[in-house]
Amino acid sequence: GHFNLAIKMMFNYGIQSNSESLLKVMDKELLPLKEIQHPNIVRIYSYFVDNFPLLPESYDYYPMAIPSKYGPDGYGRNKTLFIVMKRYDMTITEYLKEKEPSLDDRLLLMSQIFEALLYLNQQSIVHRDLKSDNILICSETGELVLADFGCALKCPSLLVPYLTDETMKGGNLALMAPEILLCQPGRSSYLDYRKSDLWSSGTICYELFDQINPFFNGHLRNDTYTDRQLPEIQNIPSTIEKFIHSILKKNHKQRPHVSVVSDSLQIYLWCSSSRSTIKELYQCYMWQAIETLFNKTKLSRVELNLKRLFFTRQTSQTLKQAQHFLVTL
Repeated sequence: GHFNLAIKMMFNYGIQSNSESLLKVMDKELLPLKEIQHPNIVRIYSYFVDNFPLLPESYDYYPMAIPSKYGPDGYGRNKTLFIVMKRYDMTITEYLKEKEPSLDDRLLLMSQIFEALLYLNQQSIVHRDLKSDNILICSETGELVLADFGCALKCPSLLVPYLTDETMKGGNLALMAPEILLCQPGRSSYLDYRKSDLWSSGTICYELFDQINPFFNGHLRNDTYTDRQLPEIQNIPSTIEKFIHSILKKNHKQRPHVSVVSDSLQIYLWCSSSRSTIKELYQCYMWQAIETLFNKTKLSRVELNLKRLFFTRQTSQTLKQAQHFLVTL
């Protein structure tokens, strides 16, 4: 039979070749198995520790990761961790290049990213290494997932004491939120991760709309840029451009909360106007709920998942907050 699975092999350069040591150091990679279940988070089924296999392409693609007994260039250990996960066809970059999706489909991708970040925020988890390589797509359905939780952190308040610079801040420096990159260690210093993933996702939104990521190639630096320097995003509605710029504000206190971002984008997707009054929004909300309930077969799996997530968390207060955010952009 056909099993839609992939096995991810971790590179082990310095961890003892036993299960206990490997699982202790690489446990973050297994967060989606242990603590996270969401349609927009990578699905992990199992894991195991075994000998590092010498595959035909090993010497070409990762010569330094192979155990030294197989060659003089190898620095890897004999055993490593293997993760059994759902197989996804491509990264978001590959998907955009191959499929050339419409504006609406790109907004659906964007909405799925925010839904994943909202869920992680609710679980007090920060990814800390968001980049296009870590966003995977099922090419047939357009379903999107966040992957690679090796730098992830679980912390109840998402505020991490930063006493010394030995504390790891996260992954990719170029896409690290300014409040994390600029934070200096001290007795009363904290790394504030409450909106850091959201900022990183804002930079990726440029790539979503076929623009160069302004922070990934030296055009802008996340430690020195100003809000006015954020580049325009061509060929998209001005509301969406303002939306993206709002989550890229350098001062994290001026950024919206990820729950407002997620709700606002869904309202924009399903309601005809981003400038609706609260009464009009309530009417649209009711009609969309009825349509979702009775016309499920007309919706794609992505649309159905997004609407289900949206409707299950709404209150009059959350709708008002999202509407206010949209009309003040």
